[in-house]
Amino acid sequence: MEGMPFPGSDDGTLRLWEIATGREIKIFRGHTDTVSSVAFSPDGRYALSGSTDKTLKLWEIASGKEIRTLSGHTMWIYSVAFSIDINPPPLVEDPDRFYRSGEK
Repeated sequence: MEGMPFPGSDDGTLRLWEIATGREIKIFRGHTDTVSSVAFSPDGRYALSGSTDKTLKLWEIASGKEIRTLSGHTMWIYSVAFSIDINPPPLVEDPDRFYRSGEK
């Protein structure tokens, strides 16, 4: 997804932008609070977002469709990342430790 930043925002949305033109390409809606972190999958097809609403959301970038919501966290999600090896699940950071999603 080179040339396309995907920042989160205080309004619970993610916005995909084309750097060359400054044009907003797509808005992803679903979080109910600040989106604090966004990561692209290694193949560029998906994005993972973490929020202060204590959820993670997996998005299909091409369609803008929310694929899955991972909930049950007791603290805000500050940071998310994908592994280059797609077999392990994405990493999640809470204030206390890093862990693999589903490990907790």
